[in-house]
Formats: sequence, C-alpha cells, structure tokens
Amino acid sequence: MKNARSSSNATAIRASGRFSLCAQDERPPYRYVTVEGPVTIEEVGQDERLELARRYLGLEGGDAYVAANPVGGQVVFRMTPEHWSAVDFSKA
Repeated sequence: MKNARSSSNATAIRASGRFSLCAQDERPPYRYVTVEGPVTIEEVGQDERLELARRYLGLEGGDAYVAANPVGGQVVFRMTPEHWSAVDFSKA
C-alpha cells in the first residue's frame, strides 16, 4: 500500500506545484465554487492530525480515526488561493 506522500495525487500535485478544488451542490438550484493556486506539501505531525480529525469528525470520531490509522507518510496540502469562481443558480 502506498503512503500518502507517494500517492498519485501527491505525486501529481508535487509535479505541478498547484491544484484546484471544486465544491458543488448537485441539488437544484445548482451551485458551486472553485479555487486554484500554488501549494506546499508538508508532513503532518501527530498533534495536527488529531486536531484536523477532531475538527471534521468531532472529539470521539477524531480520536477513533487517529487511533485506527497509524502515523507514517501522511501529508497536508496547503494552498494559497489565487483564482476563485462561484456560481449560484438560485440567484439567476
């Protein structure tokens, strides 16, 4: 099994030095936002892993996730947004 540092996503982002992200709601009326910019890739320490897991999964869920997924080769992508685009068809 590959670690996150050598995954195909990490390899592609490292090669290009940037990435884009799109979040969309596929329920009518449709809306989306995209953002694109340069990126840095950093190793994630245990404290930051726990903080991120708790932010998205809550205290118990975050603790369980970190306990079930051992440390090693995990990275975080930090983007500096340069270009934004948003559409909200409910306001058309």
